[in-house]
Amino acid sequence: MPDPGYLYILRNEERTHQYIGSCLQPARRLNEHGKGLVKATAGRGPWNRVALLHFTTPTLARKAEYWLKRLRRREYIEMIIAGSFQWPERFGPVILLEPVQD
Repeated sequence: MPDPGYLYILRNEERTHQYIGSCLQPARRLNEHGKGLVKATAGRGPWNRVALLHFTTPTLARKAEYWLKRLRRREYIEMIIAGSFQWPERFGPVILLEPVQD
């Protein structure tokens, strides 16, 4: 069975920026964002992970990341964080592991 993939949503402390990404090791990736090692988020933190989603494969997680970034719909992101978003079947089973903790 292949390793799972993860999609995550970050929000900076001022709540002025958010970032969507995918990875294999969520804890390591969040640490990289926090240290400013990721070009797209460097200088805009500190960052908090507000959602972590489990996909059956890394490929599905990457496809979901690309799909969400193309949509550019903030209300979809809010629905994902709240756990009420209905994912298209093509992404397989999606499990929300970590909802926002406000």
